[in-house]
Amino acid sequence: MIYLDNAATSYPKPESVTNAVLEGIIKYGGNPGRSGHDMSINAAQKVFETREKINAFFGGYGAENVAFTYNCTYALNIAIKGIINEGDHVLVTSIEHNAVLRPLYKLKNKGKISYDIINCKGSDNEILTGFEKAITPKTKAIICTHSSNVFGKVMPIKELGELAKRKGIIFIVDAAGSAGILHINMRDMNINCLCMPGHKSIYGITGIGILLFDGSIKNTIIEGGTGSRSFELAQPSIFPDMLESGTLNMTGICSVSAGIDFILKEGMTNIYEHEYGLIKEAMNDLSGIKNVILYSESLEKNKYTPVLPFNVKTLHSERVAAILCSKGIAVRAGFHCACAAHITYKTESIGAVRISPSVYTEKKDLKSAINCISQIAKSV
Repeated sequence: MIYLDNAATSYPKPESVTNAVLEGIIKYGGNPGRSGHDMSINAAQKVFETREKINAFFGGYGAENVAFTYNCTYALNIAIKGIINEGDHVLVTSIEHNAVLRPLYKLKNKGKISYDIINCKGSDNEILTGFEKAITPKTKAIICTHSSNVFGKVMPIKELGELAKRKGIIFIVDAAGSAGILHINMRDMNINCLCMPGHKSIYGITGIGILLFDGSIKNTIIEGGTGSRSFELAQPSIFPDMLESGTLNMTGICSVSAGIDFILKEGMTNIYEHEYGLIKEAMNDLSGIKNVILYSESLEKNKYTPVLPFNVKTLHSERVAAILCSKGIAVRAGFHCACAAHITYKTESIGAVRISPSVYTEKKDLKSAINCISQIAKSV
């Protein structure tokens, strides 16, 4: 199989990640923070070391301000519902994932909050102007995807962070499509909460998410056992315990730790250059094929993540993906859990097919996919 669906979940995983998962089962099989025996203590130490590694990698606010979740969606829900209160106003981009829009939509439907969507198809200056004009005295937070999971467009995160800080607004960033691919420093970019999955470009396994934060989160959405202050019925107020109820995903944490080591060894810039080069070449090839529709204007380096959305005229995106699958090529199609992005790019009727390579993708495999797409385009 030619796997080009890495923006959903990276595959294959580095050998070091596979080994780390096995180590998590064998060496760190105890429950971290729940017992006093050696295996539990070793597991707790591994968790703390991984928090430190993640904090350093993303320029966070301390190891205690790194929480592990089930996935990026949980991280975003914890940040959103832990910060936004009744009567607050929120600003979001027009390319947000449903992991952001659905929690906000539910809160709005209950009459608790209001939010505005800022059109983000224009230039960085137009985007910044749109956000600044929409700020009201009740605006509590700006929530912004770092890059569109469908169209790859990168948002001006640093400039938005500066705007948020200047206006006294909390800045929450969804880094699902950028963590491990693009440079992120929370302090430098004035990010209050940074949410990400472990299973995409950090190369970990599924079932693990990461939330880095400052002191902005005041409320919890899940309460329970934390291994600390167990004789108190109130949820602990100390971080990260306040946000981590229940047993942690030890194998997932080990995989993320090994994944970050892999990125540091290979070089994040080198990984991006490889994937970007493949996507740029694929775009050039597809642009010369009749009946293929492309949506990325230029794929300017560092302005787009390495994903390439396209469609074939008259065919639904899922039909194209099904044909490619029958030929042993794995891509993503449909609406990618991002209805706002499809409305913005006017693909709400057929969705989009998305190609997303990884550090392991070879040029010959991408060429094979392009040839198959060409055959599909010729048949319509």
